[in-house]
Amino acid sequence: MTGHPTLLELLERSHDPDVRAHVEGCAICAARKLMVHADAGPAVQLPGIDAARRALADTRRLASLSMTHTWGTDPLREDEERPPDLEVGRELDRYVVRARIGAGGMGALYQVEHRQLGSRHALKVLHRTSEAVRGRLMREGQAQSRLQHANVVPVTDVVDVDGSPGLIMEFVDGPSLSAWLREHGPPPLWQVSRLGEQIVRAVAAAHAAGIVHRDLKPSNVLIAETDEGPTAKVCDFGLARWGADEDERVGPLGTPGYMAPEQIHDASGADPRSDIFSLGAVLYELATGERAFDAPDLLGVWTRIREGDFVPPSRLRPDLPEAMRDTIEQALEVEPEHRFVDCAEMLASWRGGRALTEEVPRPQAPAPRLDPPVQTRPRRSLALGLTVAAGLSLVAVGTALLWSTPPDGPPPVDPPVRVGDDRADRRLTAMPAQYQIFSVALSPDDSELLTTDGRGLWHQSLESGTSRLLLEGGPLHSVDWLPDGYGALVMGLRDGEKGTWKVAFEPSPSGPTLGEVTRVSDRSGGFLRASPDGERFVFADEDGLWVIGLDGTSRHLLPLAAGEHSTSLTWSPDGRFVATVVQARGGGLPQLQRVRVEDGHVDVLLESRRLIAFGLGAVVWMAPDRLLYALTAGQQAPAELHALDAASTATTAEGDTVLRTWEGYELIRMRAGRDSVVVSRGTAVQDVWMFHPGSDAPTLLTPEDWKDRPIGWAGSRFLMVSDRGSGGIFAVDPANPASAEPVHGTQAKEGFVVTGTAVGDALLFSRFVRPELEDGTLGDLSFRVDRVEAQSSEARVLLDEPVGQVLGPTTPKQALKCAAGRCLMSRTKGESLEWVWLDPIDGTLSDPVATVDRCGGGVAWDLDPTGRKVVLLSSDPPTRLDLDLETGARTEAACTLDLPLSVTWMPDGTIYASGLSHASVRPYQLGTLGPDGSFEVALSSMNNNYHSIYGDPSGTDVLLGVHSFGTDVWKLAL
Repeated sequence: MTGHPTLLELLERSHDPDVRAHVEGCAICAARKLMVHADAGPAVQLPGIDAARRALADTRRLASLSMTHTWGTDPLREDEERPPDLEVGRELDRYVVRARIGAGGMGALYQVEHRQLGSRHALKVLHRTSEAVRGRLMREGQAQSRLQHANVVPVTDVVDVDGSPGLIMEFVDGPSLSAWLREHGPPPLWQVSRLGEQIVRAVAAAHAAGIVHRDLKPSNVLIAETDEGPTAKVCDFGLARWGADEDERVGPLGTPGYMAPEQIHDASGADPRSDIFSLGAVLYELATGERAFDAPDLLGVWTRIREGDFVPPSRLRPDLPEAMRDTIEQALEVEPEHRFVDCAEMLASWRGGRALTEEVPRPQAPAPRLDPPVQTRPRRSLALGLTVAAGLSLVAVGTALLWSTPPDGPPPVDPPVRVGDDRADRRLTAMPAQYQIFSVALSPDDSELLTTDGRGLWHQSLESGTSRLLLEGGPLHSVDWLPDGYGALVMGLRDGEKGTWKVAFEPSPSGPTLGEVTRVSDRSGGFLRASPDGERFVFADEDGLWVIGLDGTSRHLLPLAAGEHSTSLTWSPDGRFVATVVQARGGGLPQLQRVRVEDGHVDVLLESRRLIAFGLGAVVWMAPDRLLYALTAGQQAPAELHALDAASTATTAEGDTVLRTWEGYELIRMRAGRDSVVVSRGTAVQDVWMFHPGSDAPTLLTPEDWKDRPIGWAGSRFLMVSDRGSGGIFAVDPANPASAEPVHGTQAKEGFVVTGTAVGDALLFSRFVRPELEDGTLGDLSFRVDRVEAQSSEARVLLDEPVGQVLGPTTPKQALKCAAGRCLMSRTKGESLEWVWLDPIDGTLSDPVATVDRCGGGVAWDLDPTGRKVVLLSSDPPTRLDLDLETGARTEAACTLDLPLSVTWMPDGTIYASGLSHASVRPYQLGTLGPDGSFEVALSSMNNNYHSIYGDPSGTDVLLGVHSFGTDVWKLAL
């Protein structure tokens, strides 16, 4: 025998003399034998042991994290040639192949349709076709077909697929529990209770039929959307032991992080109490969102299981009811006799000891006694299998349809759901966290959803919940359905070309397919909306609002001043008006405007800073004449959804109706169909990272659940604003982030802190402040500089002057930078930006030393380490500007960074900048800036916004303030 057998081959041929002979002479296989045994003793000297360990590093890592590999991919054979996919339309007995659902290292899953009945089913086939594999697949089918239970995926038929059996199963159009938890986190407690009960009932039914699953894990539980809400269905009985199975020792079998201690040593002895241990691990993850047993490698995982070493679930979720906590902890007992006798006892404990509403099946015979504890068992000569099950999940990327109204009557834990409560909504799609959803659109008949992101245009049926990529290429910034429902308009970037395209859809049994794609305009702005008659569309760019006909005509509907921009658009149902949220320039507040399409006349319905969230606004006009708009959370108010009736004739938004309030997220996009409303919601996490040039990724310094934002350096410690504790400014040693100490004499709650820096023995902080007046209103915005002496308990105000502009936190146009004992301050003067020196002792200001007309758009600047030069990046147009403050010399160069966010000058003269590249799928970027304006990317991300960067005074690292954005789409219950 030559080459290295895969894990699956070792399992199938463990008694083959050739395999045994190969293992005895193979360093890699011998090393594997040592590494996979949790009770292995000290490593012996083997030929090539170091190379063997390196070869197995990825295998061990993937095995210990196998939950993320739905199919149990064999990492040693990733490049193995596999049979071609089954063709769509191929007939297999009574079934027709309609689509491939998923594929992995061992097999594939297809959606098939019964030719006579037209019903949908799932077909499971395997790539490898040895007798052992075929036998195991048939055993899976036989085991699953015996279970007719609402929470078990039933197997209904077997077909021949090129000489191998294929299992026909119920089609569950929903994600696995593991995929759901990765996207959503732990669900509300009433859903934890309900789904946990369903999973335990399914396993109880298996045990009553004499079947031990042996591979229970979140990826083997599917979440189906039913009329009663999300429903759990246990699947994949490929490793099940049942009936008259021989108890021949087979070594470890299952998935490492979920195997009972006795199952690690020899899975042949697994009994119902082994499944109960696995159930405990599944319920732990369901309740907390974290794995009970995790470690960098397989040995660490198994060591933690054998020692019962897991974080108490109540520490991760303090609101977890005592009954649920106790059930999980008893199920995870190391000794089998300390666990529950059976699933019925476990379920009674899960429900808090209450009587069950229906009888839970119990095994007909008492559970067989287990062997002695794993520590005393003899070791096997050959370690077999890490995760060998082909754990199929009927899941497509991004599916959800999970959050819906719970069943009638009060849920088991939380109070009943009311319309208007978040839990009465439905989550329609959940893109992976590394993507942002740019726009959403609901079809005219409320049945289909379109979304766009950096990868292209996606379609989803609200009934099935499966997202499919229809049009690849992007980023596409906006989409809207055409009124006939057979096409859409998309705007953005395709194949490097900006413009707007009309996309036609062709109907098919599995959903619309892409038809003709026609470019209708070379114009491309932030977003668009199609008119009610489908003959034109309105969009916004830097020049204002435009109405563009699909025949190529165009009209400037609403000019906007420099610095103003529209954040959202919507047509009135009769096509007479467009409503928009406009971000004003200068000191003006955002406005909700109604624009008459006929002549461009504008009525301002509302002025409020709360109309904007994350730089976007949410507004939609619904029939017959109702305008919905969202307000963000204010200082003393939650986020709100408002409705203005008679919106075409109202002169103000006063007297509108508050439909909803919520906390924890903001509405950033909103679309309506005929009767329904879908919204894109945004959330943000704020952290501090450190990036070492030349490394692949930054290091997270503040992993706690706080909002931390760096503002500068004070010697070897960095300064940050945080809401930890009672909030404030903290000084932190980057080598020991837990050392965060509050800076005395600072009131971080007052205003928005921009920068903090050390000047001599003192600290200087700049901030924007809008004081609250005696009548409860807010005063004028001012820019303030405070000085805090060493060991002082109070801050001294050096400067407090009014500001004429509303300044965003990521691109401050007025800021303070200090270097070489000197402090330079920028401030806005009309259309210009000027710099003055600020005395760090008494706060006096010099005459202007430099002025530029770069006040519009994004601006970022920094002072060089000598205190003599300024580098400025601006976005209108993208430019690098260098100023010599002593000679007055200045140079300009075009910059390839579209929107600068921050810039920092390193001690060695290197300049790092961060910002956005609008044409990139990974728009948020950090890199070095060349003298010619070129930008060399060091880090890029789809959702990590490097909003503030500061060079380490030692010159080795770059401190990063990172906002991580997330988006999802929900259907609101109004």
